[in-house]
Amino acid sequence: MAAIDRKAALCSQTRLTGIDFVQVVDAATQDLLRLFFVVDPSSLAIPLVDPADLLPPGTAVPAGTLDVEILGLESERSLEIAALDWRLVTLPSGERVALEISLPAPGGFELHRLTITDSAVDPFLASVVFSFKQACEQDFDCRTDCTPEAEDRVDVPIDYLARDFWSLRRALLDFYASRYPGWSEPLVADQVVMLTEIMAALGDELAYTQDRYAHEANLLTATQRRSRAAHARLVDYTPDPGHAATTELVVTVGSGGHYAAVGARVYALPEGRAPVAFAVEAPVWHHAAWNELALYQPDSAGRCLPEGATEAYLVTAGPGAAELPPDTTLAPFDYWRGRRAILRARPADASEAERGFAVTLTEVTALTDELTVPPTALVRIGWTEPTPWPLPLEETSAFLNVVTVRAGDRVVEHFRVGPDAAIEARFAGLCFAERRAVLALPRAVEREGPWLTERGGRGRILRYGLRRAESEGLGWAGARDPLGIGSQSQRKPLLSLQEVEPPALTPDPAGRQWQFLRDLLDGDLDTNAFTLEEGTWRDLVTHQTPFEDVVFQDYASDAGWSLRFGEGAFGRPPADGTVFKVCYRTAPGTAANLAPDSVRVLALEGGAPELTYATAVTNPLPISDGQGDVEAETVRIDAPEAFRSLPLRAVRPEDYQSILERIDFVQRAHSVTRWTGSWSTDFIAADPRGGFALARDELAHVEAVVDCVRQAGRDARVRQPDYVDIDLEIDVCVTADAYAGEVVPRVEKALAAPGFFSPDNFTFGQPLRRSALEAAIQAVGGIKAVEAIRVRVRRRLAWQPFAEPEIPVEPWQIIRLQNDPLLPGRGSLHVYGRGGAS
Repeated sequence: MAAIDRKAALCSQTRLTGIDFVQVVDAATQDLLRLFFVVDPSSLAIPLVDPADLLPPGTAVPAGTLDVEILGLESERSLEIAALDWRLVTLPSGERVALEISLPAPGGFELHRLTITDSAVDPFLASVVFSFKQACEQDFDCRTDCTPEAEDRVDVPIDYLARDFWSLRRALLDFYASRYPGWSEPLVADQVVMLTEIMAALGDELAYTQDRYAHEANLLTATQRRSRAAHARLVDYTPDPGHAATTELVVTVGSGGHYAAVGARVYALPEGRAPVAFAVEAPVWHHAAWNELALYQPDSAGRCLPEGATEAYLVTAGPGAAELPPDTTLAPFDYWRGRRAILRARPADASEAERGFAVTLTEVTALTDELTVPPTALVRIGWTEPTPWPLPLEETSAFLNVVTVRAGDRVVEHFRVGPDAAIEARFAGLCFAERRAVLALPRAVEREGPWLTERGGRGRILRYGLRRAESEGLGWAGARDPLGIGSQSQRKPLLSLQEVEPPALTPDPAGRQWQFLRDLLDGDLDTNAFTLEEGTWRDLVTHQTPFEDVVFQDYASDAGWSLRFGEGAFGRPPADGTVFKVCYRTAPGTAANLAPDSVRVLALEGGAPELTYATAVTNPLPISDGQGDVEAETVRIDAPEAFRSLPLRAVRPEDYQSILERIDFVQRAHSVTRWTGSWSTDFIAADPRGGFALARDELAHVEAVVDCVRQAGRDARVRQPDYVDIDLEIDVCVTADAYAGEVVPRVEKALAAPGFFSPDNFTFGQPLRRSALEAAIQAVGGIKAVEAIRVRVRRRLAWQPFAEPEIPVEPWQIIRLQNDPLLPGRGSLHVYGRGGAS
């Protein structure tokens, strides 16, 4: 006899009903159940409850005559039922009659079986298995009582070398022929062939994608800059982004005095190449009287400024008060101190090369040469950089109108965040033309970010590709640290980012300026920060529809740079409707490395000069510091070598020493591993340069470095060095031609820091040798002999004669004699003299 659909059979009659499902009303308390039936209990031929008693909805009608049992399947424990009530419940699907079961306490985690016994309830649908935790989140897989039978698998021969379109097409056609012998390859336009070619094309694309993923996952085969940079950063190696070239420009002023405007551009026109722009870095005051000043020749016998010279004389009365800017409070000669100047020799013989040398003025003094008729007013200038070659005085001039310029053109771009509706809602007061102009701005590229548990969803990653940086690069400036601790490049982009308000696109009233972070992990939830990624994200394709233009945005080019904002956990994401203004400098790279006198053009053809007061400009010195983005092969070679040669991981005590000694203020480091009773602890100490103890900020820096390189789960503690403090009393005999009152202070000066007991002269494990101490004393003039030395080693020895060859210390200890009356516990020095002139 065939089985029937029991619920369908119940619905076709009114004598019996059955259990449909059990609802746990409150997932938090789990003490109230609702039992729903297949057939409404109030509509049965003999109703279980009078429908009139249930009105209005929500009215409770006791159902004490029903026999209901709830039994745990594993414990076989029956739950106590507090009350049974019929209730008319409003559900999304409509109103239904339910049996409410109240329990004095919630059920456990095991499954329970609810059974109802009544003549009006079908015995086959009189019980149901349910869980009190059905509304709780759970990670268990669904379970089925039926296990499907295993299907017979047919092994298909697969050619794994078939990865392109034609080989995949051939493999599919061969498969058809093997399974359907009567099938022959029809026309190319056949539907089967068309579907075959679609699948082959899809397989070709998937195979290409797999190969690209495999290549980009390895540093040796990665072709994209961002992939190589990501691999290199895993070993704390940052590929060099390049450096914008700089030079010192000599400006010829037409008349009067003027400030060089920041950002004002001049140009070089290399032969056969595009013009290279150079922009002023900082405002510098220039005056026509300082254009070119001749060097003075005091004597006919001295025709040249010798090699290594650090001073010269200028034929000028010096700067006058009228030549200074109105906003300065400095005296005229003080205004020249610290100013950059260029000494340039222009030989009369054209076969000899012109030479230039930049100096920083440190001394400016006025004087007059009274031997000349009439007397000659002069200014003596001094500088710190010695000249690398002789300079003929008659052919050399000093140029004081000098300004630093940097290669690269200044670019200003605007972009917006979010859909058009966000712009229209945020700036509702714009007219049609203004709103249209704002909506025409490029949008930041949006991608789905990582899952944020606190938000219950995924974040959003926003990027904006710098348009001109894709073809002209991005300028970077700053020093690059040597590899090791702090091996991250300190170069920062010549770029600023701020929010603006339309329609004028001026900075908003809050003046929110966004800061650059090399890594967004350095930011927090509220940091207005961005970082830069290699490559350019921008619009690729625009599809026009009758209603709107659909723009497809993606990773477009391996060249250039893109701004990336945080997704919320690290760095605050900008809100929809935000409009940004980004200003940056392009980067000619090595193309800006030019010969002297290359930067000579004030304005390009058809343009106006931006240095309006200048009549001429030139660079007397060659430009050589321009660098481009590091090449791919260099990253592949340098990153692994840097990881091997300068590791940033500490396993042995020697590793801590090697890593800490790369810090510029650390002279030596010492590490020892000790068992503390429960685990091993690495105790690390650092000997600072030029100091008797680590300063607070230095100690914090060392602790941060140790925390970065120690093994996970391994305890490491940074301590001040264990200093061995020494007290000395020295008796010396003074020669007959010297006074003891003069010799004793000289001995104290020779021994106390920064003399013999300078903190840099002693480090971990280095003993104090009597012979070295006596030699330092004997080197002082007026000493006839060292008669006696008494020493006290604090915490170890009382006063006693220094008779041993040396005072040894442990490998983790350092000799210290600071001789500071404010810190007497750090060692003291007393010298007593006898004899000498009376």
